[in-house]
Amino acid sequence: MEDNPRLITMAKQEMVIQSTFVYGYIVVNIEEETLCNHYRTELPDESLFMINADRQIISSGDKDSIGQIYGNEEGLDFSEVCSSVIDSDGGVLNLNLSYRIPNTELCLVNHIRLNDLAASSRQIIWTISLTMCIGSLCLLLIVSVWLRWKLRPLKELVTKMSDIQSGRLGSTFRKIPRNEFGVLIQKFNEMSLSISDLLRKNDQINQEKTEQELMALRAQLNPHFIYNTLNMIKWMAVMRGAGNIADCITTLGCLLEPIFKSRGDFWEIKSEIDYLQNYIKIMGWRYGNMCTFACSIPPECQTCRIPRYIFQPITENSVTHGIPREKAIHILVSGEKRDGRLILSVRDNGSSIPPEKLAELREMLQNNTPPPNASVGLYNVNRRIKLNFGDEYGLTIESELGIGTTVRLTLPVLQDPKNGAPPCVSESEKDR
Repeated sequence: MEDNPRLITMAKQEMVIQSTFVYGYIVVNIEEETLCNHYRTELPDESLFMINADRQIISSGDKDSIGQIYGNEEGLDFSEVCSSVIDSDGGVLNLNLSYRIPNTELCLVNHIRLNDLAASSRQIIWTISLTMCIGSLCLLLIVSVWLRWKLRPLKELVTKMSDIQSGRLGSTFRKIPRNEFGVLIQKFNEMSLSISDLLRKNDQINQEKTEQELMALRAQLNPHFIYNTLNMIKWMAVMRGAGNIADCITTLGCLLEPIFKSRGDFWEIKSEIDYLQNYIKIMGWRYGNMCTFACSIPPECQTCRIPRYIFQPITENSVTHGIPREKAIHILVSGEKRDGRLILSVRDNGSSIPPEKLAELREMLQNNTPPPNASVGLYNVNRRIKLNFGDEYGLTIESELGIGTTVRLTLPVLQDPKNGAPPCVSESEKDR
């Protein structure tokens, strides 16, 4: 009736236990509008409606469809709790999803037009695609900024390398990141400083070599003039019967001969010993025959090549500072091969070096710092060895009170010039 609300009536027959006797009925009346609002709460926009076992629509959001017969008998299957059926309505495909309410003969149906579903799917796909594009762009922007920040040390490293290539050496990083780039930058700093230090040392070596060449040029007097003068003085001494003067001049000529005639910076140890013997002989005459000399170098070591005149400054220090009062000084030169190195020693029995002076000498030799005035000869010998062979070689000093002083030289074993050893003076060159 129009004045009364539309009701759905449900009845259930109650039987006596273990009997066929019906003792009553349970009848429930449900307001259709209230029921419709309940099952449309979760899906308000869907075409939901409820049918009974006779396929009659008993509840729907479209009130005009109530009482109509839904679909055909083949499309309904009340034996299944959930089912889906596709039908055609005027050429339009529809998807019908049904859910059978337990313990009743009622079924809830969701009527969906496939065209609307496809349009909704296209909208969802378009929305997802747009979201993915925007997300990809944002991710690309974030990754780009992150990579730019992460690769900034690498870009700075390339700039620093370009600076080194342009000649701006010693360029380093002040801030080192704590990652793999930090290890690379740390190695770059070490390499840059090493290159700068190496070039500085190379410039120093070239400067010292230039100074040595200038000193050698200044020392290149006319040998013929000197020899002729010495020869004239010798014969004047012979004519006057001064044999000791003649011997001294002859020894001096032998001492100067290798300086003017020999070429190269290296020669054999036996040539150095011959030169040293003439020098000690002259020093003996100078100090009244208070200098004696002995050599204890095995034959296999005498052919080794060493820098020329490295014994003379050491011997000069021994004679000049080591001769005790009213006592002769004895100088012993020895040598041996040890652990692939050549160890040469110059030992004297003269006055020992005071401890404070010995400490200064050792610090000078260790740090390669030139002395302010004294000990220039020892510094030059040590510096020549290190410049030619490296810092692992050089000169050490030991001095003990009442025993004397020992200067030990550590050199590489150089014998064959074909294997990279420095050239030495040949016998033919010595005789010219």
